[in-house]
Amino acid sequence: EPLKPTELYLAVLAGTDPDDLGARNRSQVEFETIERFITSASRGLVEIVSRRSMITIQGTTQLDQGIVQFIHQSVIDFLTRDQRLVKLDPTLGPNAVGASHASLASCCMAYIMQGELRSLAMDICSRANSDKSVLNEVKESYPFLGYTLKNLLKHAESAQAEGMSQISLLQRLENRKDYEILQLLYDRFGSPTTNFKGAQLLYAVSVGGYFY
Repeated sequence: EPLKPTELYLAVLAGTDPDDLGARNRSQVEFETIERFITSASRGLVEIVSRRSMITIQGTTQLDQGIVQFIHQSVIDFLTRDQRLVKLDPTLGPNAVGASHASLASCCMAYIMQGELRSLAMDICSRANSDKSVLNEVKESYPFLGYTLKNLLKHAESAQAEGMSQISLLQRLENRKDYEILQLLYDRFGSPTTNFKGAQLLYAVSVGGYFY
């Protein structure tokens, strides 16, 4: 699904320098910095499209940052034709689509399992009731969290469907502590209609409709 600029920036950070992840600090990473990073990293092939709508965060109204997208459909066609993505990054070959989904699943996992967030999950999410303002503060401090919880298993499923084995991811989730963190965060910030509290990994992937 379309990413906001901050989400894309954090996704790249999770895949390249996960040790630098942490709670979002606006004084540390300004939006203009993220904007320049996206333009530079994509060589101008990705742009930020503003929805020009106002959103309210913790009582403060500000302009929605919009979403990121390729500047034109022809860019996608060019990159996916004749194995050009593999030529740009040989580690994607020979299956660029599957490898990309696998990479995205790893980025999501790295973001969810970062040290600060793990500690926060055990502290806040294990409580019977958490103050709504505290939960909103967590969402604001970790803006890529919603996407990761929603799409971690989707990217893993897509990678597996393309022939990229996800055994290592499943083995990591079989680690009780890692799965417990994912479970706690999902129950607080994931789908409001599904509760995985106390459920085993097999139940979670089955409810999501994921097939091995």
